[in-house]
Amino acid sequence: MVQTKIEFWFVRHAESVVNANPEKYKHIYIGCAKSVPLTPNGELQSTNLGEFLRGEEFTGYYSSDATRAESTAIKCLQEMGNIDYIVQHELRELDQGSLEGKPKTGEKP
Repeated sequence: MVQTKIEFWFVRHAESVVNANPEKYKHIYIGCAKSVPLTPNGELQSTNLGEFLRGEEFTGYYSSDATRAESTAIKCLQEMGNIDYIVQHELRELDQGSLEGKPKTGEKP
């Protein structure tokens, strides 16, 4: 019996405006917010990741449909010389349901 080794690499999105401004957003449920963009530093991180991964061979590339994740994937893959990837909504972060985008209660803003 031949055993096949399968290897998965997971990459978190680069720095987003929420990551860069935690004090501003700490009282709001962000969760799976789709339209949070990368910061200029996040764009640079994505490019640097692509440089680091250049030469690695992968069977496929997947991204959630969140802006920050797709932007990370696009910049990284461009640097790697590949622009093909598959968007999977199911890869998006945990949905906070009706709390999404609303203030957290019990904390002072």
